[in-house]
Amino acid sequence: MTPFVFKLQVDILNHPYKIDIKNNEVIPTLSYKAIKKAIQLLQPWVNHLLKLYGVSEADIADIMPLLLFVEATIYQIDEDNEIHEDINKNISVLRNVLTQLNLFDDALETRLQQGLTYYDLETQFCSGKIPTQENIDFVCIGKPFDFGILHRLFFKLTSHPDEEMLGIYPITDQIGEIISDLKSYKEDIERNVMNIYRMFVRLYGSEAPQQLQQYLEKLNSQLQYQLKFLKQTRPDMAGKFIIYWNNIFPGDCPIPEIPAPILEEGNLVAGSTAAYTT
Repeated sequence: MTPFVFKLQVDILNHPYKIDIKNNEVIPTLSYKAIKKAIQLLQPWVNHLLKLYGVSEADIADIMPLLLFVEATIYQIDEDNEIHEDINKNISVLRNVLTQLNLFDDALETRLQQGLTYYDLETQFCSGKIPTQENIDFVCIGKPFDFGILHRLFFKLTSHPDEEMLGIYPITDQIGEIISDLKSYKEDIERNVMNIYRMFVRLYGSEAPQQLQQYLEKLNSQLQYQLKFLKQTRPDMAGKFIIYWNNIFPGDCPIPEIPAPILEEGNLVAGSTAAYTT
């Protein structure tokens, strides 16, 4: 396999907007909070690119405006959805800008649709609906959809895509999202916002910790399988990624301590088959 070489396609980012597109179709309405959160997320993500792919700081400077625009727009969509504002305008803006830059494709549309499915499930869950396991599976995939978009955009801006890493990142994104939700579990209950562990508790009650641990073990098995294949085809990349991953989650199975479940009663949609006990 040809070694991965980062080569920025600057001409793509210099592509001008088409004159037949109205300004309000390419300009999002972004809050200070959305921009701040986007920068906070991009900083560690960019450090990952620097270490794993040898991306230069000059390359990062060239692609940062696009990355910041995309991530801040997604955070704004997320903010608007939480307060029940219309999210369609900024979704259209995101599509329009990436389309004009010849970056939007079916793979990005798939990731965007996963995010929209997540927002729909988030609204239902925060209204008191008890999820199914299928709902949980969709949320685990859809909640980190912004990372999926960022990864694909990064590889579209290089000399060739990295399909092997694009198979690994969705797994690590899910693991990272679950672990983040474990840390914010109590706070998310107080705020009544989506939390993956909270979904497990609402569905499985007191058995949620065991169910979540099995779920994380399954994801980790999928990750180890992908890494085993990567070691055979690209040992240097596998070694770099394993070092990066182990720095974040030491050990072969990154399962943190799972807090005791908090059983929320009296705030659920009727008709549930889930058992709730104290």
